[in-house]
Amino acid sequence: MANTGWTLGGTAINVNDGGIIAWTNVNNVLVDTTSSSTATTTSSFDDTQILRVTNFGFAIPSDATINGVMFKFRRRSSTANDVRDDTIQLVLSGTPVGANKATASFWPSTNSTPEYGGAADTWTWAGISVANINNSAFGINIKAFDDASGTDTLNIEAVWLDIYYTPVGGGAVSSSKSMMMML
Repeated sequence: MANTGWTLGGTAINVNDGGIIAWTNVNNVLVDTTSSSTATTTSSFDDTQILRVTNFGFAIPSDATINGVMFKFRRRSSTANDVRDDTIQLVLSGTPVGANKATASFWPSTNSTPEYGGAADTWTWAGISVANINNSAFGINIKAFDDASGTDTLNIEAVWLDIYYTPVGGGAVSSSKSMMMML
């Protein structure tokens, strides 16, 4: 099995899905720095709008089989134990696909980088394919929910995806980054 390695997205937008709080500075999640995209809640039960990250630039061989998708993001909240995931879901051309992997765990007040999915986890997406994964409109939707009173500032610093696949013939192949180092 091969994988793409952790890859940052190329496009980030705030999607107003009816959530109360918009994400600002969304392009900050496209680079691995300490700059953040932020959303600030003002009362209990505020939810954010969707932070959508797409255009990961995957170039998986068209005859490969997708085995799994892993997602991680560096996040924190100004107050520990107030904010939870609402939506962590793959998206293709603006349409959510597969299972929502949001967890009930709280966002901490210091940076953490939780991982979702796995090398053999297709997120129950029946239509998963190389063509969909390589599509620039493929990515991830992130939405959070503040279930405590008061103001909380949510921060997301970076968003990554890693795709696991089996090349034709099923042989082990190094990721494209490893192959380039060998040349």
